[in-house]
Amino acid sequence: MGWNMVWGVSTSLRGGTSAARHSSGTSTKHTTRCLADVCLLFGHSPVVVVSSWAQSNTRRCRMTLTCLSSSSLAPTAPLPLLLLLPPPFARPSPSSRSSSLLDCSLGTQQAAQMLLLHRNRSLLIACRTITSSCSQLTPYAISPVRCALSLKRSAKRSSSSNQWNDANRTVEEWSTSRHRSPADYNLNIQKQPMPDLTEALQDFLDKCKVVMTPGDYERLESLACEFVKSGRGPNLYEWFRDETRDHTNWSFKYWLRDMYLRNQSSLPLMSNAAIFVEQNNYKDKDQWLRYVAKFVVLLLNVRMQIITKTLPVEYVRALIPPEGDKESESAQSASEENNSAERVEEEKEKGKMQPLCMDQYTAAVSSYRRSGAEMDTHIRYSLNLDENEPTHIIVAHRGQLFALKVGCSGGRAIDEQSLFESLQRIESHQLSPPPPPPPPPPPSVADDDDDAQVGIGTAAHRKDWFELSQKLCQSKVNRKNLNIIESSFALVCLDTEEPSSGQIGTGVNRGHSESTLRQLLLGGGDKNVANRWYDKALQIISSSNGLFGVNMEHSIAEGVVWLRVIRIIQQMIKDEESGRMSSSDDRWKSNEILGCPKPLIWDVDCEAREKLHDIKTKFRSQSSDVKMDHINLFDLTKGMIKRANINPDIFVQIMLQLAYYRTHNSLCHSYESASLRRYDRGRADNIRSNSASTRRLIEALTSRNYPERVTDTRKLLYEACDVQQKQIDSVIRGQGADMLLQCLKDFCREKNVEDAFLQSEELASTFDFRLTTSQMSSGKSEQFAYYGPVSRDGYGVCYNLHDDLISLVVSSLNSSPHSQQQQFVEEIHNAKRALKQLACIQ
Repeated sequence: MGWNMVWGVSTSLRGGTSAARHSSGTSTKHTTRCLADVCLLFGHSPVVVVSSWAQSNTRRCRMTLTCLSSSSLAPTAPLPLLLLLPPPFARPSPSSRSSSLLDCSLGTQQAAQMLLLHRNRSLLIACRTITSSCSQLTPYAISPVRCALSLKRSAKRSSSSNQWNDANRTVEEWSTSRHRSPADYNLNIQKQPMPDLTEALQDFLDKCKVVMTPGDYERLESLACEFVKSGRGPNLYEWFRDETRDHTNWSFKYWLRDMYLRNQSSLPLMSNAAIFVEQNNYKDKDQWLRYVAKFVVLLLNVRMQIITKTLPVEYVRALIPPEGDKESESAQSASEENNSAERVEEEKEKGKMQPLCMDQYTAAVSSYRRSGAEMDTHIRYSLNLDENEPTHIIVAHRGQLFALKVGCSGGRAIDEQSLFESLQRIESHQLSPPPPPPPPPPPSVADDDDDAQVGIGTAAHRKDWFELSQKLCQSKVNRKNLNIIESSFALVCLDTEEPSSGQIGTGVNRGHSESTLRQLLLGGGDKNVANRWYDKALQIISSSNGLFGVNMEHSIAEGVVWLRVIRIIQQMIKDEESGRMSSSDDRWKSNEILGCPKPLIWDVDCEAREKLHDIKTKFRSQSSDVKMDHINLFDLTKGMIKRANINPDIFVQIMLQLAYYRTHNSLCHSYESASLRRYDRGRADNIRSNSASTRRLIEALTSRNYPERVTDTRKLLYEACDVQQKQIDSVIRGQGADMLLQCLKDFCREKNVEDAFLQSEELASTFDFRLTTSQMSSGKSEQFAYYGPVSRDGYGVCYNLHDDLISLVVSSLNSSPHSQQQQFVEEIHNAKRALKQLACIQ
């Protein structure tokens, strides 16, 4: 085979000191000594390019390498290419640093798989194979080398072993650091500021002092002071800031890895979150499946709004000066769903509103979490409307997975009736018979015919699932199945009915039963435990008994994103029923007859089957250890709290701190999620709810002479609220300490740098949150979000503030020697009554 290749190499020199340039007496473009060796081998041999250069009196070099390929290159012909560059020059001090700059543009008619490794400040760029299997990437930069890449995706996908193992993982390495979102709304979103190291550390120590014993705190404070005074901390801080200067968001890559991707715990147990949407009353199975079909079709409609950037942008009130009004984001957030359009537009014109970053919506409908040996990765797929590859979903029923085409080129989607008929065929088992089954399992697991259900593997410890998936990938059939699941838009779980679902209790007692909570978060009992795929960004879970909810992979997007999507869909359904919106004139509807469901048949040998059996047995035991309580506080609403001039979020946080103190006779390190979406690619930082003011309030409330000092205690309540409000304002302005410390710690790990403070046990203990909380208000009182305990000895508390009630879901592990959930739940009610009385809330 002959390939018509044209290679061009040009170099130019930039930078350096003026003295150096004048002393050389030559032009900038000609003072560098450049050596470029290009070796082209034709046929099936690889193309290897080795470039090296030396530099005398300058620190900046620019090199452009262009590869042009003729149309004679066969679409499926692999073209391995290797580009080797020498290490950049020694890193100067931050004040005088002038990095080497390399612009490399590789353009072909085919797509390329890229692998970028940057270690010890040397650079290796390798195009593993130029085939037709890589998603499109927008311009991307890495410091100290900037690469501008434009890669095109062809219609045909390669099914080689290396593709599943390497290609898409590369997409994540690009997308999580500096890759611009394809769904950029061209909004004026500012970059997230980096907090001052000294101020952030001081605030961090003040919060830890309230919780820690004097001895532990003295050791932590000593390590922190030495970290700063020795210059090690400031130097690391400057190095980190210099390395992330060109990132869209300095924290995104390192925070995501430290917070989620390095966490090897089971996803449903320690990471994923669930949202209870509604409890319907279906007359029969047809009505059930029609509702699921309608929801999926409307979800595809919302997906198209995200792709075409027509989804209404979310707005919050603009940040105010620190010396102004202290009302926080949680009290003053205003989206277009919760405010009249006229009011929002009016305040936007006055500059009182600012847009939120919409990147998480794009990630939510295009990403997948893939397991790794030490760290997971995100896979982000293309969202181009001109793609020839169809959109598909995965339907799970009784542990069997089916691929179902629901969209075609141009973004047109399946109609509701066709999707209903496909779901009907899946639920009634009216599909063509599968191929012959694999060899029978060993006698030890032969009696359990569910062990071949691969979905249960995603509930395992991440390293166990990685090893199992690598074994499964030895089969071409399994590689194809995994690729189909990864690239799917969402997973629809048609569950069989679980016993004891519904609501229990009345008044201020529990709301929905634990079996309902367990089914959405952990798969429920034996019937549906394997009917999941927890690596997917979104799982729509519906049962014939009327239960409807979702399970979301938390590292890809925050829960508020999916809550808003659900609200939009439910409003569409309401408009259809009232006649305000027609379901027959959907602009994205396809006239094409879409394919029937295709069952995914797995090639599972005896060893893999036994591994699945072990995972299922272990997960059953682990999930049964999780205790969950749903609490509805009908006698407390956010409006009642606001009338007492208290931020409802702060009121709930103090209530939880008081309940914890009464349960364990001590305070603990706590986590409250604070959204940073007002910044470009912002995620979330931690609000530490403990302060000296809060401790004084709690001690006063629990003292024996409290009845005699109600007035003084009430002053302490409002003082604690003011202090907490300042903490909230500081964090949402990007001045939180937790995110900075997490990023510096992961940065040291990436650079193989050891630090006595960042890697100390004392610092690690401050991130062992015994109380993990977050507010995810849905706007509808019947909807609520929740998750499992993040810490083995802690509680997970997700609370939802509504106009007519406040609901909480509390979770912990029964086997923990520390947690006492029953008493903690009782103390929540006691703390609520005490604070209501103290604040004169009627």
